[in-house]
Amino acid sequence: MFTYEAGSPDLYVYTDQQGNRTYFFGGNTASDRANWQVWKFVDPAGNTAYVGHATTASSAVSDGYNADGTISKAFDSSGRRYCYSYTTIDDDSRLDRVTAEINAEGGWGDCGSETLVGKVEYDYYSASDQTHRPAGHLKLVTVTTPLSFDSQVQSAVPLLARKQHYRYYTQAYDNSAGRRGGIGMIKMVIGPEGCRRFDWGEDGVESPPVLDNGFLTASDSSLKPYADAYFEYPSGGDRVWSVYFDGECGCSGGANGEYKLTYDDTNPGFSGTSGYDTAWNRRVVIEPPTGGAWSTQYFDELGQPLSRVLTDATPGTGTPATWVTQIVHTSDGQVTEVHTPANVSGYTHNTSGNPDGSITTSGSAGLVHYYQRIASGDTKGFLEGVRQKEGSSNLSTNSTFLSWTQYLTRDLSIASGVNVTRPMVEKTRAFHTATTDHTDTTKYDETTQAYTWWENSTTTDVLYFTGKQITTTAPAVSTAKNGSGLGHHDQAATCVRTAPRRSPNRHAVSFHTRHTPAARRPSASRTSRPTGLSRRVTTPTPIGGSPRMGMVLIVRLNTPTTTRAAPAKRRSPAGA
Repeated sequence: MFTYEAGSPDLYVYTDQQGNRTYFFGGNTASDRANWQVWKFVDPAGNTAYVGHATTASSAVSDGYNADGTISKAFDSSGRRYCYSYTTIDDDSRLDRVTAEINAEGGWGDCGSETLVGKVEYDYYSASDQTHRPAGHLKLVTVTTPLSFDSQVQSAVPLLARKQHYRYYTQAYDNSAGRRGGIGMIKMVIGPEGCRRFDWGEDGVESPPVLDNGFLTASDSSLKPYADAYFEYPSGGDRVWSVYFDGECGCSGGANGEYKLTYDDTNPGFSGTSGYDTAWNRRVVIEPPTGGAWSTQYFDELGQPLSRVLTDATPGTGTPATWVTQIVHTSDGQVTEVHTPANVSGYTHNTSGNPDGSITTSGSAGLVHYYQRIASGDTKGFLEGVRQKEGSSNLSTNSTFLSWTQYLTRDLSIASGVNVTRPMVEKTRAFHTATTDHTDTTKYDETTQAYTWWENSTTTDVLYFTGKQITTTAPAVSTAKNGSGLGHHDQAATCVRTAPRRSPNRHAVSFHTRHTPAARRPSASRTSRPTGLSRRVTTPTPIGGSPRMGMVLIVRLNTPTTTRAAPAKRRSPAGA
């Protein structure tokens, strides 16, 4: 939800469903230096990360932004300061350094004068330096962190510098070594350990060895055995055609770890009409280094992965051994079936030289996972049942349940006839006995969840669907399920009380656990219980506890009534 706050400058506040607020400046900041830029992020507990100033918008603009609209200073919720510096390369301003510091004592000094937490420096290729790159591309990233902490003698603190180097294609494409890529496409990444190992002696050329950034002027062939990754591309394409990792270039006597990728973008069975098409749209065949398994990965029109095929030789040539995992989507693009290799009885890679990809499954043999989804309503497509069956026939009726979930919904009214719906898990069932009937109470253990809200009646208030308390009641562990019947867990409490820095009175968090049998002595709270967000979670009694008792976890976030609180945490259903 967006809200507008008029002022100098104007503010726009985005509140998400978790209660986090992101503040943006409007179009009337001083000298237009921060128009429409972000100011701060505030979580439900009041922890704030901000640019310039935490509470005064006009000061945030002048203190946190440069005249050209770039950020100069920012702070995280722990009080660390981030200073941003820029440099001009070939008439373009680029980020040069980010320095993170803490305030050692007293007020903040100039950037770079406080206790160092870490810094990142960026170096770029210029117009006069294009041997391995086009101008303006990132050349080197140096991450520096202190190895010890001494706020009084900062200059004496030892530092660790880790460097990462990038190279690009700089010439027109040619199908020859070092030129299989268009101008500006990434060619090679040498990570911190590769840079260090090469730099110390420069592959045996430098004596005595010194660390002097020698990798910046080294040839590509010298750096290949030290590269984290090396990429090649097809003519006219921007997708990787060949890649190796961890220096496995097959050169200098090293291992050959090259993977080759072949793309098929033409599936005769793909229509491409309106709506989601369940047929595969593209596939890539990955040829492994010698001795590996070939992999064919299928994708739908959205780029979501579908079925995967492993073969011990080139697919579509001869009769290689084949292991197929088939993924079936609904017409809404959600996974509904996963067929294991034991269930797949046939696979056709190509037909008459054209991509095919058809898969045949057995109706009676091999494991199939079936994901039952809600068919209609506000929770349409949400995962309802996780089921399994041997064979692919009659999955919707004959597969047995592993779990089942029921949801409730809460609607925030945005305008007449326009709602934002929040689905919440209400019940979950874990099945200990195979059944096709999710209502058979003798076959499952059920966990229920109940909710209270910060606002109960005003449906236009964001607090109406902001959770205040969630009570989760799990099934007790009976003696038939290895509960010992002992009562030594009749009353137990674990309390933790913390408060964010600089907010001693507003956001205390309390954890309290206790067993909840109806007939037992009262449970004395071990912590204060101020008003605010409270979370009460009942968990099964551990082995050795009473079979008649459950365990309750209460989490209370002490939040003023004027603060919009976090919603109750919940598990996001798969495929939502």
